[in-house]
Amino acid sequence: MPIIFYQTVLFYPKVLFYPKVLFYPKVLFYLKSILFISSLTNKVMVYIPYEFLGKVFFFLIMGVGSFLILGVTFTFLFVLYFYKTKKIIFPSFVSIALDIFYAPSKWLFEILKLDSSLIDKSFIEASNIVMLDKFKSAGVPRAIFIPHCMRNTDCKASFVLKEGYICTACGKCDIAKLKKAVEINHFKLYIVPGGSMVKDILTKARPKALIAVGCNVELILGLRLVMGKVPTQVVPLLKAGCSNTAVNIDKVIEKINLCGINYKPKKKQIK
Repeated sequence: MPIIFYQTVLFYPKVLFYPKVLFYPKVLFYLKSILFISSLTNKVMVYIPYEFLGKVFFFLIMGVGSFLILGVTFTFLFVLYFYKTKKIIFPSFVSIALDIFYAPSKWLFEILKLDSSLIDKSFIEASNIVMLDKFKSAGVPRAIFIPHCMRNTDCKASFVLKEGYICTACGKCDIAKLKKAVEINHFKLYIVPGGSMVKDILTKARPKALIAVGCNVELILGLRLVMGKVPTQVVPLLKAGCSNTAVNIDKVIEKINLCGINYKPKKKQIK
């Protein structure tokens, strides 16, 4: 009885205040599972020497530690190479390595007082290279996500639930410059306020090609979400923030044109 009480309190604190919870089928199932695993563990421990277990744990910890050290070291070297040459070697490997060792690599850069944004830039560049061929040959529908912070503070665009802001091409911000290229190459333009809406749109629209504009952190999260599912190209913001952010529009149009018609925006003539 003390064991049941202990396991119940550990996994279901509400039991202290609501004793009836003990009789819920799901709670009973978990309690029985816990007791079964506990008894099985006790039986197995009788026949396995503690010395052997100690060796297993030691080699396991050493193996995981070595894997982390080697992975972070290689990632560190690849990022430094990218910083020096602005080129990515073995992009597939770099993309996977950065995905696995992203957090420890950022931590290492911060300890060494290096620019940790280089890891984000390397991840973004490697991902763009890896997915480029599939992106070029992708069919329709296609989608492009623009952060709402790129809008002008006087923007009058209406907001539609599950679609974001609807651009009226008023010309007060750079988003209007994208509309023609987007229409010609059969992209659907989404001006979104956050990542949760992006997930909903991806689930509903199911695009076969995707372009995303945003800050490095948002782009990394997005790439991890779509990696291996939707061919994607991303363009980081030049100026981040909560409003009046900016991006290299020519780069975005260049990404759009990879899917088909080579649209070139007309430049204003200076009189």
